[in-house]
Amino acid sequence: MRLQQAIMVVLLAWAVVATVVAANYYSAYASALRDLEEARSRCSQLESLLSEARAEAASVAKRYADLRAKLVNVSLAIDYGNGTVVWYNGTLVPKGSTLLSLTVLLAEVEYKVYPGMGVYITSINGVSERIVVAGKEGYSWLWFVYSESEGKWAMGTTAADKYELRDGDLLMWKYSHWKF
Repeated sequence: MRLQQAIMVVLLAWAVVATVVAANYYSAYASALRDLEEARSRCSQLESLLSEARAEAASVAKRYADLRAKLVNVSLAIDYGNGTVVWYNGTLVPKGSTLLSLTVLLAEVEYKVYPGMGVYITSINGVSERIVVAGKEGYSWLWFVYSESEGKWAMGTTAADKYELRDGDLLMWKYSHWKF
């Protein structure tokens, strides 16, 4: 009888321990399942946010491309003839803008309008045309465009209001001495 009681106690102890261990494992399993479901839910939310962010980035990129297609990127130098040169690199202006509109955007400009010929710049940022001898010698503002194919500056061939800016233009206003 004692043997049976001992076996019963051992079996009962084994059953209690096995039940506690099983309950512990079940609890850990249930907790891991909840964690997994929560992680799946978070992943789903993150995937949704990522998808929205990608769509927004594509929309922004399209708007940027649409806007950029309406602009030209130009650089302008203003050479005051005394060693001072001020650069305005990477200036974005609407397509169809002229050298005059760019210059007026970036500097204080005075000019004269000659009907049929165009605009003649007389002053940039307070540095004005100066005539030493009428019709023979003076200082004036001349504009130049850099020719990559020739690797040099070429004097502008038209009035500033007639020159339409092109993407990538490299331009310069130069306060120049002239003499005939």
